[in-house]
Amino acid sequence: QRRNQQQKQQQELLKLQEQQQQQQHQQQQQRRRSAKAAAAEAAAATTAATTATRAGTTVASTRATATAAATTATATAATAATAVATAEGARATAVARTNRGSSNTSSSNISSSNTSNTSSSSNSNTSSSDYSSSNSSNTSSNSNSSSSSSSKLHLCAKAAQDSKPLPRASFCLRAKR
Repeated sequence: QRRNQQQKQQQELLKLQEQQQQQQHQQQQQRRRSAKAAAAEAAAATTAATTATRAGTTVASTRATATAAATTATATAATAATAVATAEGARATAVARTNRGSSNTSSSNISSSNTSNTSSSSNSNTSSSDYSSSNSSNTSSNSNSSSSSSSKLHLCAKAAQDSKPLPRASFCLRAKR
């Protein structure tokens, strides 16, 4: 009976040892699983943080690009407005100069139609207004032609007053025209 009891006790001890070993093995497996899960969680958190950082950097660069584009657009608009204002100012100046030139040439026409002596002064007036427009230069040429015709008329009239023989009739007719 004692031997049987001792054998039973030994068998129970062996069973307890086996159970303890199994429990230790299970605990080790659980620890390993927990460690793997923790490592996976840490890696996921790191990946999420990296993705968020990259997304933030992309958003910041996109905003910077948009701001730079807006600044460039504003500068372009300002340059265009300045160019328009400059063109308008130049046009207004040209119109003012044209108006002044046309008034000078109109007075030069009157002075050149009187006598051949005043044709030189009319030429000086037209030359001062010549820079304004093509109309003023045309007017100056008209004033020269009218002054030359008036000088021909003057010659015909002087010849008639001095009782000298008149130049040929065609010359005086052309001068009258």
